[in-house]
Amino acid sequence: MWAAGRGLTAAQLRAAAILAGGALGALARAGLAEAFSADAGEWPWGTFIANQLGALLLAWLATELAEVVVPTRFWRPLLGTGLCGALTTFSAFQVETIQIARHDRPGLAALYALVSIAVGMACAVAGTVYARRKAYG
Repeated sequence: MWAAGRGLTAAQLRAAAILAGGALGALARAGLAEAFSADAGEWPWGTFIANQLGALLLAWLATELAEVVVPTRFWRPLLGTGLCGALTTFSAFQVETIQIARHDRPGLAALYALVSIAVGMACAVAGTVYARRKAYG
């Protein structure tokens, strides 16, 4: 009712939810990058942690919101699209992998790519399993 009284449409509220979640996710990613800074050619811990945390959180949220909690109109855009979308960064992952390789460390670049993908998949499975175990005992 409040939104209708203000003249905001559901699409506008959904966009605002994505914007708010995205702002939080971007700030969290920036904080991780600052806390775990690495020189070019080194393991980029900030990006690695952000991507793994995002995979875990997104899997948990997707399972929780789809199977456990009655979804409202704005939780998914706020937390999934906004927060997790801005927290994770595939583009930085790609650039950093290339930078590691260009610093004469192709083995580390390959290891970073493989470990990032494998741990990301494990985090996604763990998030889903945790949500389901919590819900179904």
